[in-house]
Amino acid sequence: MIPDSPITTVHLDDDADLLTLSREFVEQAHETITVEGYTEPDAALARVEEGGVDCVVTDYKMATMDGLTVLRRVRELDEDLPVVFFTGKGSEEIASEAISAGVTDYLRKTTGTEQYRLLGTRIATLVERRRAQERAAEADRRIREIYERITVAFVAFDEAFRFTYVNEHAERLLGRPAMELEGAVLWEKFPSAEGTAAADALRTALSDQRETHVTDELDIGDEHVHVELHAYPSEDGVSVFVEDRTEAVHREAELESLRADLEMTEQQFRTLHQKLSRPASPFR
Repeated sequence: MIPDSPITTVHLDDDADLLTLSREFVEQAHETITVEGYTEPDAALARVEEGGVDCVVTDYKMATMDGLTVLRRVRELDEDLPVVFFTGKGSEEIASEAISAGVTDYLRKTTGTEQYRLLGTRIATLVERRRAQERAAEADRRIREIYERITVAFVAFDEAFRFTYVNEHAERLLGRPAMELEGAVLWEKFPSAEGTAAADALRTALSDQRETHVTDELDIGDEHVHVELHAYPSEDGVSVFVEDRTEAVHREAELESLRADLEMTEQQFRTLHQKLSRPASPFR
């Protein structure tokens, strides 16, 4: 997919004629791409530092600075900026070093104009990939922000019941940090959950692809908790809202005990009242 929004590319090469050809043919083949040519590495790096650059193309062998040094300098400025080695100097050793240093792509110079159209396609593809990753990261950030505003415990599982998300309320309920749980399988981290109504509800929700709600008692660590669980399935997993009702259940039990005590007191009061209300026997 070629992106529709403009792409600014810094192309560094000590051959000015090659830069002219690169700009002409890349921009001709890809109208969204603008190529800014530089023969001096420091000038190209200053332009990258200035911002607004979507991709860097650099030669490997240059008079004042080699491509690996340029790459490392770019990585200091931006860890994810696409960097393409476009060079006539090629070897497995150089390619290996470039990959280790964080190069995004590696393209050998050839003869003819087709190489520039290919270069333009690589640039467009790499930039769109980075933009898609940024959009995905932003969407994930917003989703997590929403999840963290949920006032009950929320966890998400994939189809193998591996934790994929755990909010702060769930961390407190489960007694473990999200970083320890995410990626782990529910049954391995909490084996006592097996065989419970909650476990059956989760499996039913995923297998039948229907919302499932259940109330259950669970042993989590040293705690015995009463929970109300609401499971919402999707094709790739299940989202679960868990309300900790332990305090509410304890309060209800206390109220019930008070009611029982009150009923007993009232009965005792009525009995005593009846006794006191009877006339004294003259034979006593």
